[in-house]
Amino acid sequence: MSEELGEKNDRLDMVSAGDMRRVTDALYRVHKLSKLVSEYPAVLDTIMLESQTVANAEACSLLLYDEDENDLYFAVALGDSDEQSDTLKQVRLQLDQGIAGECATNRITINVADALSDPRIYKPADDATGFETRSLLAVPLVDQDRLVGVLEVVNKIGDATFSEFDERIMEMFASLGASVITQARLIDENLASERLAAIGQTVAGLAHYSKNILATLNVGSELIDEGVAQKKIGIVENPWKIMKRSLKRLSNVIEDMLAYSTDRSPAYEACSLKELIDEVLLTVNGLMGSRSISISNETGGLEGEVVIDSRGIFRCLLNLILNAADATPNEDGWIGVSGDRPEDGIIRITVEDNGAGIDRTVIEKIFEPFFSTKGSRGTGLGLAVTRKIAEEHGGSVNAGNRDEGGAIFTMKFPERPNAR
Repeated sequence: MSEELGEKNDRLDMVSAGDMRRVTDALYRVHKLSKLVSEYPAVLDTIMLESQTVANAEACSLLLYDEDENDLYFAVALGDSDEQSDTLKQVRLQLDQGIAGECATNRITINVADALSDPRIYKPADDATGFETRSLLAVPLVDQDRLVGVLEVVNKIGDATFSEFDERIMEMFASLGASVITQARLIDENLASERLAAIGQTVAGLAHYSKNILATLNVGSELIDEGVAQKKIGIVENPWKIMKRSLKRLSNVIEDMLAYSTDRSPAYEACSLKELIDEVLLTVNGLMGSRSISISNETGGLEGEVVIDSRGIFRCLLNLILNAADATPNEDGWIGVSGDRPEDGIIRITVEDNGAGIDRTVIEKIFEPFFSTKGSRGTGLGLAVTRKIAEEHGGSVNAGNRDEGGAIFTMKFPERPNAR
């Protein structure tokens, strides 16, 4: 289970310094989308340009889903000549045609290493433009379980093929891109001003939070460049650790966005809850850096097998503990994690801290999406995602203040489906 939960971050840890810098630079520019959200064509062009850059591809296409016609059409195509691009925009794909159709229908990432021999490739598109597709990576654009379109990057530069790292990064771009496209469409259609204000605040908040993380990544990559140039490996060690932590933080934001925007049923599996909690605490320690926060673990009463969505509960516990860490003082900070079975078939986990506690005027709002008391240090998604996942399990999560100071969060859920 530890290998499965750590797989996502492990893939990011294994990338080269060159790839890291390329992705960091592209992500740094993406936060500017919040300023373009009212300019729909500019949003599409920016998403395409940055996708092509980060994937190191010769060409890139954005197909949008037409709900009325139930098909896909090319909204933007970069890398082709202007004539090829205009021709491609006349092509429409049914959902049972081509890689894009399969990607949209099944909402899965498709990586084609040898497009010339793959029968799924929609040849009429190449025939119409004279363009030759050798390799292709297609990623679905989905926002709140609603199909937005398909993002395709075509022909990896250097006759290489798209890697698993390319898949992961393009999925991150697709997640952000689908949300921004949806918001831009709403603005373009002149929705109510209150809705526009909420969208602008949300995008600006996420962009601000991401920008702070990316600023750290940018500084770290510059220090690594300096160390490599001077052939002083010792200089590289500390900024590399900082960059890895920042990547995990950025990955957490993406995971929260995906978890909140998707309606789904828990993927139940048998697992050890005690081992899951231990894995969460290891992850938290890796994100703490130099902060000296004491964490007590009193979950010995949770031994034995449970049947839960381990990835979802992992997300809940990680969010609760990181939220507690943000609230604790830098010196003498303390977090307590405990668990028991208050009644037959029910799991109860509490996360406490010795911070300032929760202001009574906001305690009812902290589980609302995009509500945050942390300013630029928060996205307002973590606790909303935690409540959503807990309720998907038939459980609940509540917040309060400790008599001795600090906050306490209590999450309850059945140890097996229909255990109540």
